[in-house]
Amino acid sequence: MPFVVCIPSAIRYWYFEFYRRKHNKFPCEYDAIWFEGQASRWGKKYVLTDRI
Repeated sequence: MPFVVCIPSAIRYWYFEFYRRKHNKFPCEYDAIWFEGQASRWGKKYVLTDRI
């Protein structure tokens, strides 16, 4: 199950790196797609509420 969830993020990351190296800029905001934006919001919420 974790691999199915991680595959879209990995593909998006590789695409952004490839595009950035070729054009020296990002194609759009990284959190523009829903699953990346949601993961960022949950991560920020977790870090702000549950300190390790």
